[in-house]
Amino acid sequence: MRSNDPSQLGFVACASSLEVLGQHLLSSPCLQMGGRALVVYFNAASAATGFNAAMASEAGS
Repeated sequence: MRSNDPSQLGFVACASSLEVLGQHLLSSPCLQMGGRALVVYFNAASAATGFNAAMASEAGS
């Protein structure tokens, strides 16, 4: 079940480089604070592929 509660906000990202991910997304203040889920799909064919995989995973939990 999806929640409209902002405290349940999470992030989905697609990446091909752990180094670039660390330098940019992981250095974001909203992720540095903690308390937010982050799911990263590496070498996904597209952002849509990663997003759809995350949504399918959420639906199954």
